[in-house]
Amino acid sequence: MRPSPWAPGDDDEYSDYREEYEEENPYVPVENLPPAPPARTVADERETWLPPLYPQEWPPEPGRRDWAVPPPAEPPAVPQADEANGRSSATAWWIAVGVIIVALAVAAGVLVGLSLAARGGEQPASGAAGATCGGREVLRTTAAPEIAPAVEQAAADIGANQAGGCKLVAVTAQPQYAGGEAWIPATAAWASLAKFQYAPEPVSLARSPIVVAAPRPFAESLGWPGKQPTWAALAAGLNAGQVPKLSMGSPLTDTAGLLAALEVQSAMARTTNDPGNAQMRALSVRAHLADADASPAGLLERMGQQSDPARALRDVGLFPVTEQDLWGYAKTRHPVALAGIYPADAIYEADFPLLLTPAAARDGELRSLATRLGERMRAKDFAAVLTGRGLRSAAGDATPSGDGLAAQYQAPLDLPATTAEWAATWAKYKRLA
Repeated sequence: MRPSPWAPGDDDEYSDYREEYEEENPYVPVENLPPAPPARTVADERETWLPPLYPQEWPPEPGRRDWAVPPPAEPPAVPQADEANGRSSATAWWIAVGVIIVALAVAAGVLVGLSLAARGGEQPASGAAGATCGGREVLRTTAAPEIAPAVEQAAADIGANQAGGCKLVAVTAQPQYAGGEAWIPATAAWASLAKFQYAPEPVSLARSPIVVAAPRPFAESLGWPGKQPTWAALAAGLNAGQVPKLSMGSPLTDTAGLLAALEVQSAMARTTNDPGNAQMRALSVRAHLADADASPAGLLERMGQQSDPARALRDVGLFPVTEQDLWGYAKTRHPVALAGIYPADAIYEADFPLLLTPAAARDGELRSLATRLGERMRAKDFAAVLTGRGLRSAAGDATPSGDGLAAQYQAPLDLPATTAEWAATWAKYKRLA
């Protein structure tokens, strides 16, 4: 037997070096080696090192490793009565301070809101509330551009322009309300659409009826000027193709378009006792419009470029405008003269009402300023200022002069309570293909 598995044998090729190898590396016989330790099995390892699988195996049996179990947590210490009372008092004090701060902030906000509401009514105001001039309150006024220069003239006449350049009546020329204590729109119909709240019984400052502009030869063929055609006749001619083209501005953006849509509604209501049929006839006119969102200024410009009335009738056609706009067209001589048709069955006016916010009407100083302004613009000696801008006086005793204008026309109608609803119906109407 070899003393070791690695010891050379007698028949190995390295047996010649056996003696030399044994001298250098003596081997210990296998039988003299100490016995190997007993083999450990997986079960032994699990038994020694793994914790029990189920709680009922506790406490561990001898031979198992004891697992450390943390001691139960101590319950939180209960503060002494004096300490708890001190903390509660401090907490209550801070809560009370917070409540007082919030209450003061809310009260301040309410006071500011009430102050602004009382100063400017329910309308959004532009600029700083409570504007003053020389220590006196300023009547901030939004005026339609058509009348704004006349309003500024009247304000100067009543001494509203103070030394130093400030004005007691500050005028902003805008077609829609731009803030302030007063609004002078072209018609109260705009206040209806804007849901603008104003004091009752406003006064009218000037007038401009809505007319249908037509090439003069065509208007004469309908009996003008001795006879004013009606909207019913124009609608019948439109349906029959005898009126080649009719365009209108949108009732949501244009004064003439808004009031003309109301004229058509009122005229058709006079043709039948059935409200449903009246509305269908009015919307039939809407369906036959060549352009339902036209610009009167643009149509007047196109008409001024025409040289032949017959071709102008086909290319541009008829369209409603304010008398003031037609007056402006007639101031310059054009190859195609226009006539203003004042529909005999329904006519509305741009009457430029002076609308005060409810808060301004309750303010004695502002109400006095507005009263003086209105009186000045309605005075007889101020009428020339209005007619010089193509407007009629509020009393109707002064009229602008110009080619195609009529001095007299039937009494205008009052705005209906359904103005806003009808404007929306007309504007959103879609013609079926």
